[in-house]
Amino acid sequence: MTSAGILSLLPATVTILVALRWRRVATALFAGIVTGALLVASFSPAAALRRLLDYLWASVADLPKLKIVLFILLIGGLLEVVGASGAPQALAERLSARIHSPRRARLTVWGLSFLLFFDDYANVLVTGAALRPVTDRNRVSRPLLAYLVDVLAVLASVMLVSTWAAFEISLLTGAGQGIGRPENGVTLFIQALPFHFYTFLAVGQTLLVAWSGRWLGRGAVPEERKREEEPVSPPEGGSGATLVHALAPIVILIGAAVLGLFASGAFFAHRRGLPLTPMAILGNAPSVDVLICATVLSTLVGIFLLRRDGVLSRRKVRHHYHRGLASMGSIGMVILLATGLAQASGDLGTGPFLATTASHGLPAPLLPLVIFLIALLVTVATGFSWSSMAIVMPIAFQLAAAYPGGNLISMVAAAVITGAVAGEHLVPYSEKTVLTAAACGIAPVLHWRTQVGHAVLAAFCAAGGFLLAGLGLPAGLALLPSFLLLAAVLRWRGARK
Repeated sequence: MTSAGILSLLPATVTILVALRWRRVATALFAGIVTGALLVASFSPAAALRRLLDYLWASVADLPKLKIVLFILLIGGLLEVVGASGAPQALAERLSARIHSPRRARLTVWGLSFLLFFDDYANVLVTGAALRPVTDRNRVSRPLLAYLVDVLAVLASVMLVSTWAAFEISLLTGAGQGIGRPENGVTLFIQALPFHFYTFLAVGQTLLVAWSGRWLGRGAVPEERKREEEPVSPPEGGSGATLVHALAPIVILIGAAVLGLFASGAFFAHRRGLPLTPMAILGNAPSVDVLICATVLSTLVGIFLLRRDGVLSRRKVRHHYHRGLASMGSIGMVILLATGLAQASGDLGTGPFLATTASHGLPAPLLPLVIFLIALLVTVATGFSWSSMAIVMPIAFQLAAAYPGGNLISMVAAAVITGAVAGEHLVPYSEKTVLTAAACGIAPVLHWRTQVGHAVLAAFCAAGGFLLAGLGLPAGLALLPSFLLLAAVLRWRGARK
């Protein structure tokens, strides 16, 4: 490992600038890797090319990351097939028979989003598209629908059975190994859960909005009324899909994943002579392998039911499954290239440089707050939370390890993840903002305008929570005043719509 000093920050800086300019995170990560290779090779073309090939090979030869990519691709195929069948619309029709008021419609959106916690893209696509007719009939504006489904989709970041958890666990494992922490990534994930302040505040805020109807997006309501609403596209599956086709794959996915995690975790914990506590069980479970198996099982059952009942033909199943796999390709590329960027930054000594620099002037109580703000700003720059997590997580662990005791690891781990979540809500060009707007039938800028006030409020309150936690308050006590402040502002400034 070389010590490049302040130049060690250049690969991450180039990555951020390229992502900000072209909005292509995979391209930005590649540019960052090239920059890192040039620096490590002291700008020697031949040596830099060898380094670049080494980093690219490291990106595609990392078996744990390849498993994560496989899981995400499989989820994409499953979601596309189920969505094309019309099963989500069948679920919405069943729900609409009991929904006769704006409050019930809003709470239904809130509840269905909880059911689809395992993937944020699935959440916004299924909930937004399926419940749009229900909310239209009950006088719930589409910007409000978009706000609810977009924010509630971040539940995937704190759920162990989710696409986000698989990615986060891999980052936590690598960052922990970088500072000599041998814990399984699942253990680090669970230890960090109480400190996801922005995520909990933002989700709690949606519950207040869904119940009361008060929100901060009233400024765009006149524009929302002028727009021409888009018709809901009919599913290719026709009218044969039923509630079973919508719920069976989800129930099997969640059930098989939970059962597999506890069964395999208990087996490996017992073999290693560990007590069978929940932490030991989940910490020893091969989480990604279990999620892959659960997804394959869920997909097979879902396709079997759709074929058995004649909802989708074999050709359409194949077409939509391949389409779903392809839709997750760019995300898979980001995950793989992030490995190469991390290795280049490691060779340049980025983490030790930042740790040494920050440890001289930054008081320990301020570290969680500073990491939260850094993750937020990096996500604002890139528009993609996963890339910012990959950039900031190893640095945050290096910084936390520089302080005696190492008790800041859980807080900074959560600060990186929840800060990245907050940053994605603050920009109109993030992938999820665009996807949510499309699912709800509104323009991305309109969705951003009606959501950004809530995101700023929740981020400000979360920053206060991290400050209090850094000063030594337990997570619950640090979160309580932040939530009370958020609720008071929403009550004071929120308008019914």
